[in-house]
Amino acid sequence: MGLFNEKTHWIFLLSCANNEPEERHIQDIVFGVSCLQTKNIKKQNVTIIIDSNAEIKDSNWYVYLKSRYSINSIRDMNSLAENNSYDNLVLFVTGHGGIEGIPANPSISPFILLEWLKHTKGLKRSVVYLGQCYAGIFNYMPVWQEKDELGEVISPEIVIIGATSLFSSISSSMTEEVHQGKDLVEMTWIANLFLYYIFYWLKEPFDVDGDGKYTVADSYKFSGAHTNNYLVSSKCKIFHELINISNRIREIDKTLNIEKDVGKLLIFKMLKNIKERDFLQKSDIHFTHQEPWILNSIPAQSIEF
Repeated sequence: MGLFNEKTHWIFLLSCANNEPEERHIQDIVFGVSCLQTKNIKKQNVTIIIDSNAEIKDSNWYVYLKSRYSINSIRDMNSLAENNSYDNLVLFVTGHGGIEGIPANPSISPFILLEWLKHTKGLKRSVVYLGQCYAGIFNYMPVWQEKDELGEVISPEIVIIGATSLFSSISSSMTEEVHQGKDLVEMTWIANLFLYYIFYWLKEPFDVDGDGKYTVADSYKFSGAHTNNYLVSSKCKIFHELINISNRIREIDKTLNIEKDVGKLLIFKMLKNIKERDFLQKSDIHFTHQEPWILNSIPAQSIEF
């Protein structure tokens, strides 16, 4: 047995408060549910929460998800907890994050998320994968199982895994075949790297620690290692790009100092602005440190998929 075959509720959460959800974050969910389809997870065991006060426009992938799954809001989470009939819960969080936790109205702080997990009716164990920036806000929390006066366990085992600590979470372009109904279609998107490798591991589990089991700990180690391997390779490439962009900016500065034509000056100033923006964007990736973490690692070594 394991999470794939037991009574498990698979939840995908994308909350963005007052902003329209980004297409790439919706596509993270599409890839995730497609990977679950390969494990024959029934769609009635999958819940998608896409919450925003802004209207979602021009998203074909959102339309697809809505045609296949019921799309819930943050307001439905209490009802999900009160009416829970599952033994296990696996929660994937994509989108943005910050010092306030998960953006919503109100924000979902670490305490609120933990209380929701602890008070979900009948829940025995839960695993949370946080892909957003500053996921470390949810680290160092009291996730141990609570007991009543008679020593009976009254809260579930909780394992929380974060893509990064108190840093940005990096995304990159990926192309994968995903299920769209009965068909497989190609999807290219700017994927959350850590969640991408978590979903990839769910589709093709790998026993990282060699104990003969596919566990939550394996998924953490697999995704963390592959994410950082990808980042090292990307940063080497970006380093050379930064040198080339810097040299190009210096060349433009030399031209601006000698050019007299007003029209050409305007063009070169616009070109410099574009190069400077490109330099800042690539610098952000190059200097960002992403180190995944796991909270409550002991049960993670025994919770199997």
